[in-house]
Amino acid sequence: MDAISNVPEFIILRVIRNYFHHVDDIEEYSMQVEFEEWGIYENNRHLIISLKDFAKALKNFIDNTRDEKYVKKQTELMCEFIEYEIIARVDEIVNLPKISIDGKAYELGIDVFKYVYNISNIIADECRKIEGLKNIEVILNLEETYTKEYNIPKRDLLYMPGNVPVMTTEGLVFPKSYVKNHNHP
Repeated sequence: MDAISNVPEFIILRVIRNYFHHVDDIEEYSMQVEFEEWGIYENNRHLIISLKDFAKALKNFIDNTRDEKYVKKQTELMCEFIEYEIIARVDEIVNLPKISIDGKAYELGIDVFKYVYNISNIIADECRKIEGLKNIEVILNLEETYTKEYNIPKRDLLYMPGNVPVMTTEGLVFPKSYVKNHNHP
């Protein structure tokens, strides 16, 4: 589907999938989230992979794609949904140790749920435009909410100043105290 080949969410998921399929396993953690009155969050589901695994997938893509212009374009597009620092410091992040938050060791994570959710909505919109697909029952029966108009934005978390959460493979953690590793981005 050419219509999605330059969509940031698709590129990110393709990089993860290619690494998972061709190089190594990526462990994922799925969870439902419940929040207190500290802020607003666009979604209450997480599909988390470790930040280290994500960096390995990015590094594999960057190091093993021969066309440098293509890599540059794809990473620029990915930055619409991931922080530039992750790409700029990918070599450091692949070796990132666990961090200590309130005396417990955590592995940093990245939530890929929004990428899956968003690309599903974009594909639904595209299927509604394709002559051979738009009148198929499954497409006709899609709820109205399956559209990019309901996509989750890059910044989908509002929180109280001074109470900044950290995404870990166990979900969002709100540190009382936080020991920053010197190599941490």
